[in-house]
Amino acid sequence: METTSTAASISVNPLEKEVLVHGVPIPLGRIEYQLIEELSITPLTGVSYREIAASLSTVRGPVTTGQVKATATAVRRKLREAGIRRPLPEISGIGLRLEA
Repeated sequence: METTSTAASISVNPLEKEVLVHGVPIPLGRIEYQLIEELSITPLTGVSYREIAASLSTVRGPVTTGQVKATATAVRRKLREAGIRRPLPEISGIGLRLEA
């Protein structure tokens, strides 16, 4: 199983399309997984909502920045439940980043 580490406690397995927190798989929907995968390319670096929406749109049809924000809220909740204190922080004037 090839796993790409994204941050200290979060890893992404692109072959299985799963996200692990402390080695435990987190149940995510398709777009939720794609959001984490997109942010994992440059962990700890901010990515704009528009860039994320454009990237997800190529996979799933049109995605708005509003949908990205709603998806980020759902992913934050799931990551907090898994023990991540500050997942997907918003960066003022930029967008989101992945940290754990």
